[in-house]
Amino acid sequence: MAKRGPKKSRGPQGLPPGPACRAALYVGKEAYLRRARVEALRAAIEAAGEEVEVLTFDGTTATLGDVFDECTSFGLLQQYKIVIVDNAEAWVKKTEEDDKRRKRVETFIKEGHVPDSVTLVLRSETWRAGNLDKIIASVGVIHRCDEVSEGEARSWVTKRCEQRLNCSIKREAADLLVSRTGPDLARLASELDKLSASVGAGGVIGSDDVVSLVGVSAEEEVWLIQSLLARGNAEATIAKLHDLLTVSRASPVPLCWAYADMFRKLALIAELVASGQAMGSACRAAKVWGPTQDAATRLVGRHPVRAFTDLAAAAVEVDSRGKSGRGDQVLALEVLTVRFARLFG
Repeated sequence: MAKRGPKKSRGPQGLPPGPACRAALYVGKEAYLRRARVEALRAAIEAAGEEVEVLTFDGTTATLGDVFDECTSFGLLQQYKIVIVDNAEAWVKKTEEDDKRRKRVETFIKEGHVPDSVTLVLRSETWRAGNLDKIIASVGVIHRCDEVSEGEARSWVTKRCEQRLNCSIKREAADLLVSRTGPDLARLASELDKLSASVGAGGVIGSDDVVSLVGVSAEEEVWLIQSLLARGNAEATIAKLHDLLTVSRASPVPLCWAYADMFRKLALIAELVASGQAMGSACRAAKVWGPTQDAATRLVGRHPVRAFTDLAAAAVEVDSRGKSGRGDQVLALEVLTVRFARLFG
């Protein structure tokens, strides 16, 4: 049986963040956490009485010498330095010119070449664990910055309101906020700043605040417009279309895709039913449920397959023309809405 690799730890490894850290490693896909860890490190160093200068290198272009020289050189007014290498995986990766890059970084940190008034920070979305991690943990701190789940995001939202923004948020409002933005901490932080400013110090953020101030995610835009479209109510669908585009400032692109996706699925169901499949089986094959399945049950069989394939082709054309700057996408979607609603008559 293959040997399992070490389990990734989401908790910190090594020393507490502060001026005793000669190196730090912050890796994972959540960019907000990678930035936040550096801010926490800086705050801890400043709390120890140091004035901090932060310098950042792009690991895809910086050489080892660029970073090493910055770590070991000082100006006339000496102050604490945090030297950051973003895209650190690329920076330490073996190349044709230097097949021992990672080893040289290990040696630089392990043999004490990082001065006491410097912390070398490696940040990266991806990272290959190895001996360098052990060395960093022995003289500094390592923290995973992985993407969070929706449940973790909701908990983070509640704590941020209480601990950082001097307000609170109702549980259902936190649920709605995360459903609209997804578990993207950077966007959640931005939206919470806006919501907290709206309710004021000591205020309570409710669902109505989220509805009025936070735009829906692309996924929710698609679901909302498809669910209304599938009911055959042209007036309500067009009203929601304008609401998404003007109030929520949604892009027309995912909305065009929503129309095309729904019409393509209805066309597939119509073709399968025409070939002899049962409606339920055809809907499962097209991965259709909810309002769209209800629409298929009502419309397929009453109209020829071409009625749906023509709508799907028209929706694709609207998307294509919009991306190339030809035609009014909003007007074209309104026309498609009315055309589809007529099938219910």
